[in-house]
Amino acid sequence: MPVVLLVDTPNMSAAQFDAVIADIGPELPAGCQTRIAGPSPDGTSWRVVSVWEDMATGQAFVAGTLRPAQDRAGIPAGMPSIQSWELHDLAT
Repeated sequence: MPVVLLVDTPNMSAAQFDAVIADIGPELPAGCQTRIAGPSPDGTSWRVVSVWEDMATGQAFVAGTLRPAQDRAGIPAGMPSIQSWELHDLAT
């Protein structure tokens, strides 16, 4: 079942996001259908919303690829808040 992951990282900058993407590569990872990113409305965090083929694939990416890249970009460990829900509809 496809899922949506919302990763909300306090005090993360666009430059740090760009560093993470440069580290992991700009292509969508296997199992990821789409990714959007930008600052939160109040500017206090950086949000990334992604759609994954299933929860296990998304969680494996976060743990095995994203968190290490965030560490290398200087983002404190344990900072992101992650929410998830089942996807009902996606139109592009």
